[in-house]
Order: sequence, then structure tokens, then C-alpha cells
Amino acid sequence: MTDYYVRPSGGSYGNEDGSDYANAWDGFTNINWATVDAGDGKLFVAGTHYETMTVGASGEAGVPIQIVSCTIANGATNDDPATIDGSATRYYGIQINSQTYITIDGITIQNCLGRVPGIGNNACIEVTGSNCTVKNCTLYCNTSRGIDVEYAQNFTLQNTLIDSTATDTANENDLLFFWGGGGGSPGHIIGGEAGKGNHFYQRTIGSSLYIDGIQTYNEDGPMEVSYNYFQDESPGGGNNMLIQIERGSGQYNIYNNIIMRNNPNDNQAPVICDTDGTMVFEHNTVVNLIGFGINQLSGTLQARNNIFYAGTRECYSSTNAPPAGWPNNNLYYHLEGPTHSIGADPASHNWAQWAEQYETAGDYGDPLFTNLAGRDFTLQGGSPAIGLGDARANLNIGPSDDYLGNPRDATTPDVGAHEYQLAGVVMPIAMAYYRQRRN
Repeated sequence: MTDYYVRPSGGSYGNEDGSDYANAWDGFTNINWATVDAGDGKLFVAGTHYETMTVGASGEAGVPIQIVSCTIANGATNDDPATIDGSATRYYGIQINSQTYITIDGITIQNCLGRVPGIGNNACIEVTGSNCTVKNCTLYCNTSRGIDVEYAQNFTLQNTLIDSTATDTANENDLLFFWGGGGGSPGHIIGGEAGKGNHFYQRTIGSSLYIDGIQTYNEDGPMEVSYNYFQDESPGGGNNMLIQIERGSGQYNIYNNIIMRNNPNDNQAPVICDTDGTMVFEHNTVVNLIGFGINQLSGTLQARNNIFYAGTRECYSSTNAPPAGWPNNNLYYHLEGPTHSIGADPASHNWAQWAEQYETAGDYGDPLFTNLAGRDFTLQGGSPAIGLGDARANLNIGPSDDYLGNPRDATTPDVGAHEYQLAGVVMPIAMAYYRQRRN
């Protein structure tokens, strides 16, 4: 297997044939993509680059083209980690234009130029080819989208931080955006297992941004969104959703996520179901200190075994009466008490009314998070979330483990993302890594 190396443009690297670190290709434009074949080793990206990488080769099933940060831990001969800096003049960090079976691993991308009418939806990474993977990356979005996936199938995102500090000039620059594709097998996977979830971190400033964590538009399922941490700590800005499934058909499985908003100027729901298909929503912890918990605008929403913690508006809102049996086995808590409107169908209901109508097996009460202010959503002893869940056999997904990888009780699981642990839980390396990078 042959490894290749590319270093920043303008250097002097021996033969510059990409054969090793000392003889690396001089910048992205000098990569000889004709020599990069499926089944080769890795293309190691070393140092800081101020140009866009346009991928020029495709891999094959089981043997993708691997574009990897140059570190010894990744198998390189030298430690020279990769950063792509758009210098606020380049539209993309990496472009995958119809190439397939590409893996991007461990690269930091920042300062890409924001949306420009007539140019396109600029992003740190653009993907228009199927069967591509982004993992272990760090994407800083001050004006651009994080990842733009269009007309593609089977995209995978794992263990990646997407950090947005956008302002009004970056309107609609979502952290992860899907358009016009999907429908493949196994479908899109965002997270997928404990320790491989992503951190979607929004710190946007502005009046009406429409910057979402994940937005799909005319994107068909299947799609799996699991084991991720969605966090909106924006000091300002409005109409920012954390998960918005809009149009498209098929099934969207959303489970074992933490979905948290603390945005004083945004009372919208962090989760929007606006699909022509079905959103299956199980074992999520949804905390919105200001507004809604979840909002169903269209399609079928099957919500069970979740925690909905809301501030000023309903925990659960629907434009139509939910289907029989849904929602159920959820725990609700409202900062203004159970007599406040807890659910809407679309008529408003306090907790007693909502429980009688829908949540015959649900409950109301403070979930007793370990440290809400510190964003620790594990459960304390005595939490009403403990044992409230419906049995795994009755669920559509029924995950056997929780957000941290701890096993779930198959018969009476705890609701929300976390299963209660008597002796406490050691934070997984992945989440510790997110917090270290975030801070």
C-alpha cells in the first residue's frame, strides 16, 4: 500500500512527487490524482494550507480514498497536523464533486467565505458524491456552512466538532445541510454509536439567522442521527433550530442525543418535524431554557422515552392531533409549572389534560439532572425519568445502550439520553475531547 503526502504551497520538498514527507506534493493544485487509487494507503495532509482541496479521484466500496491529517497517531512518519484556512476569501475548504467513497479524517478547516448569491452555499466541506465519510474533524464556521451535502447518498459524520460563531451576514449557514439526495442503503449516519457522536455547537449572534445544527430539505431517509450533542449557547440570534427535518420521505431515526438550547432571544423549538415521512424520536434529552421542546409541523412524529424540558412555551407542540399511542412514556418538565401549557395539538393543554389525552404512561417532574448549569444531563437518584420508559420490544428503534454506551434495561429503561448509573459514570474520551476543543 502506497501513502502520499501533500504540504503547503510554496515550499521546496525534494522531488515533490508525493512519495513521502520530504518529497511531498507542493500544495493541493500539484497533487497527481491519477496516481491516487482505491486500495492505496493514505493521502496525508501536512501543515496549514491557504487553498481549496478539490478531490480528483474516487475510491471503491471497502477501500475509500483516505485524506488524513499528518500525525504519527494516524500512521504518518511526521507530526504536522493539517489545517485548511479559507482566509475569508475561499468558498470551500474541501470539495468532493461527485467523487465517491472518500474519507476525510482529522483535518481542521476554518475561515471559509459565507454564502454569496449566485455562487452557492459555501461550506468548510462540500459533498456531492455518495458513500463519503467525515470523521475526527474540527470545523469552525464564522461565515460559512459547516458541511453541505447535496444529491448524495450514504454520508457518514462521526466524532467531529462543528462550531458556528456566525452573525447576520451568514444567514442560513447551517452546520450540516442536506439537499435533494438520500434514499440509499444504509442511508446517512450522523454519529451511529457511542463514542462516535458529533458536537454541533452554536454561538451565533444576530437577529434572525436561520442557522440550524442539522437541516434536511427534500432529503429522503433513511437517516440515523444518534449519540450527538447539539448545543446552542448563542448570546443572540433567532430562528435557529438544532434539528430540522424538512420535506423528504422515508424514515428518520433520532435517538440517544442531547439537544440543548440556552438562547435568550430564540423561543423556537430546537427540534422540528416537517417531513412527508416519519421521524422516530426515542431516548433523547431535549432542554430548551427559553421556548418549545419539539414541534411537529407535518409528517408522522413517533416520540417515546424522551425528556422534554421547556421554558416559556410548550414542551410538545403539534399542528395536528398526534397519532394513537404517540407521544407516550415521555417525561415533561416546564419552568413555569404543570398548569402551564405543556402540549398543543394545536389547542393548548396543561399537564393533566395532556396526560389524559396522550401521555397515559408518561410523567411530569424535574428530571434531576446532575448539573444543568454545567451541562451534565446524567440523572441523579430519585429522578422520575428512572424506569419510566417503555420496553425495548415496544419501540421502533429500542437502543440497547445509552448516549455514553452504558447498557439500558430492556424492560423498564430510563427515559432521555442517559441511563441512571448507581456508581456514577466516567465521561467517555469522545465527550472529554469535545469539551477540550470547545473551550
